[in-house]
Amino acid sequence: MKWIFTALLMVSLEAGAQTQQQVDKIKSKDYINAIIKNVGNKRIVALGEDTHGTAEFYELRAAITKRLIEEKGFTTLVLENPHEDMQAVQDSLQHTSLDSLMRRHLFSIYQTRQMKEFLAWLKGQARKKIKLAGCDDSYRELLPEMMMESVQKLKLPVLLNPVTEFKERQVKGGDPDIKYGLATYTLLNRIDSLYQNQKKRDAKFEELLFHAKTAYIFYYRFSRKEAVSRDEIMGERISYYAKDPNQKIIVWAHSGHIAKYAWLQDELGLMGATVYKYFPKDYFAIGLSSANGHYSYITNRFINGDHVFDDTLHTTAFRETKDSSWNQLLAQNKSKSFVLDLTKITKADSAAFAEPRKLRIQGYRKESATYNEFYPICLPRMYDMILFLRNTTATDGLFK
Repeated sequence: MKWIFTALLMVSLEAGAQTQQQVDKIKSKDYINAIIKNVGNKRIVALGEDTHGTAEFYELRAAITKRLIEEKGFTTLVLENPHEDMQAVQDSLQHTSLDSLMRRHLFSIYQTRQMKEFLAWLKGQARKKIKLAGCDDSYRELLPEMMMESVQKLKLPVLLNPVTEFKERQVKGGDPDIKYGLATYTLLNRIDSLYQNQKKRDAKFEELLFHAKTAYIFYYRFSRKEAVSRDEIMGERISYYAKDPNQKIIVWAHSGHIAKYAWLQDELGLMGATVYKYFPKDYFAIGLSSANGHYSYITNRFINGDHVFDDTLHTTAFRETKDSSWNQLLAQNKSKSFVLDLTKITKADSAAFAEPRKLRIQGYRKESATYNEFYPICLPRMYDMILFLRNTTATDGLFK
């Protein structure tokens, strides 16, 4: 399979390096330079991960993010987490302990030493005023509470009752009844209409209302027998910020979400595909993948089913990498870590790369004999670059 490495921009590490040495070296100036150079003038950079529990991916994303902020003036970081919780982190970052903020407002998979170290760095960048946002579903009591605070500050009595009603309708874990959810969506549209008729404006309230409406638009689409996609809605949330041409956005999300096309059942991958559809000249997707090692996982099947983020992080080893998968083929390279520029494939190699092969796209659950997440994908269609580590380690959970 020598063709796989012949015609690509590749930045490699010495063979035989240990995992942490690989990460230290790939974070060094030369390797990050290669990535930053390829980003060019793109203003929406998505950084993936093939599991939510890989330590090296958090460290590498942090290193890339710091360079994008410091050297290219990136302004916004969007995490695969509920928006109102990211807003709460931003509001309290300077005066609340990181452990407390993370325990209450970040999904359990993010409650790690690696994420804490990045947030500590971000805390020291207060003068840069980096905006934090979330792109995941918002069914939390925190969202209407924040909306009510904004309404009270705006002194708009006409909004008090409908926003109070919205707060009362928020059900822990989301609305189980379609008619109830549709009525909530109708209420949010009424709040929007009432707000538009006022002279006062508040960007934070508008942002919160947008996230509330996108959380309930599922019910509206379902009632009209239209396609309903969590991935697509996450893409709409990122695009909300990207519509401002002055915003330069970094996205931290799973590699399956940041893809530039819908790679599974016309649904998974629509997050990145939606952003790419709206901003084809501005979107740049970097997948992070591995072959062997350990990872962290949680046993809760529904990570955002409620607002109690207290799942225990467990650690386990990867099962055997699938034969003929991208992971196996990339692991055959003599270097244990490297960056591949998937936009510079030669005509000689294009046919081989166009052939769908399975890639690990795992998430936050544990592999088993009956459950694994290797899916056939076209690698160059999926990402602009891929950063590959042959061996990786699990994230370090903060709470036991």
